[in-house]
Amino acid sequence: MKTRLAILAFSLFFSGLATIFAQERVYLYFRIENEKRIPLSGIKISVTEDPGGKESYAFSNSSGMAEFFVPRGKLYKVTANNIEQTSVQAPDEGLSYVNRTIVLPGMLADVTMLPDTIVQKLPYNAKKTTTEVLCKFNLVTLNNVRLPNVSMSLYSVRNRKVYKAFSDDQGIVRLLVEPGDYSVSVEQLRDYMNYTVQFTEEMGFTKILRFELTNVKETMNNDTITQQLPEYPKPSSARVMLGITVRDRQERLLPNENVFLNVIETGKVYKSVTDRYGKVNFLLPKGFRYQLNLTYERDLYVYDWPRIQSMHTTRSDVAYMGTENIRTFYTTTKRDSKGFLTEFMQVPIKPAKNNSKKVTKSYGYDLEFSSQSPVCTPLVTETNIFSGGGFYSSEFYCFDKAGAFKWAVNLGENGPSAAMFEGGIVLVISQSCTLYAIDAETGVLAWSKWLGPNIYHSPSVANGKVYVVYPNDLRSHNTRSPNAYVAACFDLKTGNVVWQNSIDSEVLAAPVIAKNGVFYTTHSGMLYHFNATDGTLITSANAKAICPPTINGNSLYVSIRGITNESRLIARYDIKDFSKAPFIYSNFKGKAYFGASTDMGAHQLMSANDASILNISNQNVTVIGGRLVCFDATTGAEKWAHKFETETGEGIALASAAMPAYAGGHIITAGRLGKVLIHNVATGKLIKEFITNQALNFQPVVNDGKIYVSGADGRLVCINTFDKKLTGWSGMGGNNGRNAAIEN
Repeated sequence: MKTRLAILAFSLFFSGLATIFAQERVYLYFRIENEKRIPLSGIKISVTEDPGGKESYAFSNSSGMAEFFVPRGKLYKVTANNIEQTSVQAPDEGLSYVNRTIVLPGMLADVTMLPDTIVQKLPYNAKKTTTEVLCKFNLVTLNNVRLPNVSMSLYSVRNRKVYKAFSDDQGIVRLLVEPGDYSVSVEQLRDYMNYTVQFTEEMGFTKILRFELTNVKETMNNDTITQQLPEYPKPSSARVMLGITVRDRQERLLPNENVFLNVIETGKVYKSVTDRYGKVNFLLPKGFRYQLNLTYERDLYVYDWPRIQSMHTTRSDVAYMGTENIRTFYTTTKRDSKGFLTEFMQVPIKPAKNNSKKVTKSYGYDLEFSSQSPVCTPLVTETNIFSGGGFYSSEFYCFDKAGAFKWAVNLGENGPSAAMFEGGIVLVISQSCTLYAIDAETGVLAWSKWLGPNIYHSPSVANGKVYVVYPNDLRSHNTRSPNAYVAACFDLKTGNVVWQNSIDSEVLAAPVIAKNGVFYTTHSGMLYHFNATDGTLITSANAKAICPPTINGNSLYVSIRGITNESRLIARYDIKDFSKAPFIYSNFKGKAYFGASTDMGAHQLMSANDASILNISNQNVTVIGGRLVCFDATTGAEKWAHKFETETGEGIALASAAMPAYAGGHIITAGRLGKVLIHNVATGKLIKEFITNQALNFQPVVNDGKIYVSGADGRLVCINTFDKKLTGWSGMGGNNGRNAAIEN
């Protein structure tokens, strides 16, 4: 406890929080980037208390970061380049900072113009000039120990120059720079703080800069970094200390577990092993994002620490089945004569408190979840809304349709999928890695099945049967085999196995049920058709599919890869025989604005409906080539098209639009740029648009005149259109079978 209190004291000192108002304020950090995730410097960011508060502004530094120190509990409108981008709720309590990423499409970082670096070595009696100010920085530790031979630099966004020097034996850094705004970096910590240099009559100025060096030894083998930490590691100015405790489902500590932290977008990995108490520590450089992985579970959490001045320690508890337990299960569990599992481990759930917050908006309301992570498509029934609390949360919620909390549970793992409902049971899969059947009114668990490591899809249900996929052994993710995965059907009420059959890979998004058939497109591009009642394989083909199929009558519509992996085509198959060459709609082609299935994030895989087809009688609607397109399902003749309005053309437009929904004779789309659009289905005419200022990544749901759409930063948006005819699209895919087809 003493150590934690000391760290907190250091944090307060360095963050400038040591005022009587410290606990009443919070930091807002914004990372400004373009669609290629390149940071943008020199962008004016402003925050305004909503409603009618005072505006504050800052300019993004060389890492694309801007920071604000604001009162807690307030709602702030955020503007970038004079255009409103989003809104941020400062927490009432708990977190001392909030991170947000703002994407400015069409803005290119000029990576060809690297800043000029000017290395200075000034004498102790250096003086200012007529155009330059003499800056002296006294580098000391928290205990006022001088820091000699430490590099420091000032970066000017305006003239793109870097002034660099080393501290002398007294810990003093001397720099001659022009007046202006600078980003200060010390050692490897870029953008440690912002500083304004002003021209005065004095000879210059001296500023004390407190900086704690990092005590860690690192060894790199290829791209894997291992650390040798002191017995009592502490955070530093440049690094955060992350402590992770790994427990099994019965909350017993798990020693000797490998823990991996992938440094996102760098190819580097930090690796360590839990001690006998199930604990492991890391000292991680600030300014990067880290993905937490274990031996058989991936993408459990993403840590994102800005380059803040505070000394920061984070503690995380992780629930995990246990590597040896998983291996033992796969080698000892009972199987049938075909090698399919007949026994599945059970995973309990626990009641959870309400960590959501309802915020009234001009268009309706938002439900904000504390995880601030992507929320999969919600499920809306006649009386309830069901939603996960974010991909990096184990929470699963039930609200009434006014957004009032009814119940919540903690699943055994993070990553709740898009849910489905039938017969009073709501079904949800966690990414790692369990199928749950939960009483929709009470939140009580009916049954559960641990399906195996890393499940990247959502469940489907029809006629009292639940359809999912699981890996048949621990090598399935890396095995190219027609038997690597299992298509499984369970009884809705009991959880008993109804039938099982082999498929080659994980299913894209979800199984699709139509005409007493169940259809799968897999990560490898295979297309399968099984009898939904007994699991008999009817037909299959290597279709190079990239999305779930849509079925109407005897026709199956699916987007496929073209000759190159970057091209996209639309195909029509006969559901009775996939070996027949499909009809290709040759006049509809598009480029890829999302990666192959192995490149997509886990939450994207669970709702992988990019380029999916919405079929309405004899016409198809999809998003391809930057347009929302309607075409004749028989001939392919284009009926109408709507080009998305963006600053960068088709690339960001396609990335911005999830699969459309259909309700009341209208097409509804939602996108990453925060707009929800309503189009007339017959003409494509834009009827209405709603601006949410949220990054909306998933397919909308439409029920009783309200549009529900989830976002990338832990929010569920509810838009009240006051048009009761807009209804009938209850969840991902529109219905329990996930088949996006409307027969008029």
